[in-house]
Amino acid sequence: MTTYHDAVLKARKKFLKLNKTQEKELLRLYKELASQLSNDIATCRTSSQDAYLRKLNEIVEVNINQLNSQLSAMVKANIETSSQIASTVENFYYKAITDDIALSTMFNNMVLNTSRKTVLKLIQGGYYKDGITLDKRIWNVTRKNAKDIDTLIKVNVLRGANARTLAKQVDNYVNPLKRTEAKTIVSGMSSKVSYQAQRLARTSITHSFAETTIENAKNNPFSKGIKWHLSPQHSIRMHGKTDECDEYDGRTFKFNEVPLQHPNCGCYFEDVIEDIDKVIKELKEWSNGKPNSKLDEWYEKYKIK
Repeated sequence: MTTYHDAVLKARKKFLKLNKTQEKELLRLYKELASQLSNDIATCRTSSQDAYLRKLNEIVEVNINQLNSQLSAMVKANIETSSQIASTVENFYYKAITDDIALSTMFNNMVLNTSRKTVLKLIQGGYYKDGITLDKRIWNVTRKNAKDIDTLIKVNVLRGANARTLAKQVDNYVNPLKRTEAKTIVSGMSSKVSYQAQRLARTSITHSFAETTIENAKNNPFSKGIKWHLSPQHSIRMHGKTDECDEYDGRTFKFNEVPLQHPNCGCYFEDVIEDIDKVIKELKEWSNGKPNSKLDEWYEKYKIK
């Protein structure tokens, strides 16, 4: 028999699979960017160096703009999927405590609306204090990519690199599976072009999963708080060090006091809920007329209009 904790672990497993799939997709996008840039640069011919640099800049802009669109579509879709995965845990709990059609419909609508609002909040920037939208965050990342690639091109053209050599240098720099020669990089350039995009994408779906869990817990009349679980793959711990996550591990927080997960955080949350058998009894007694102010208040807030 599947337990609530089993449902939590199952959702966690699905999230990790989503994260892995997203990582592979993002690496594929940067590999394709490297290949396209390399081909375009290798075949670029102009009458002067100034015209050559302008043409190369145009090539970078076109390809980076395409990457920007691809990243935006991918991360938005995965934010939504992550939220839906988190919602399966709450849905499991609601199905376990009642088979009443009206109550089940209310619970389902509540979870669905929570997921929609959470996704919008993350995409539109309402989740973070700075209010920056997801599109703007991705744009900032790809703009830095464009600037770094443009710098690499200009520096190495001035050093005398021919088209073939330059194409190889750009391919090595942009392709996440290749190694960049130190001599081709100058101060201010990122050593790994795809890192910030990977960091942003991973953090976005992590926050989507976490916020959906928290908001669903707020709406659950039988929830007692949010428990913090430290990821076994916690990168800081693996290096023998600790950070704030180690202090949070195992603690149960009030809904509005759950700390924000830091970028690249691998920790996850669990809604701490009342025992299922106890809740089934409470719901039946309330349905049969026993006074229950908590459920009366919940019903007035979420009942189907």
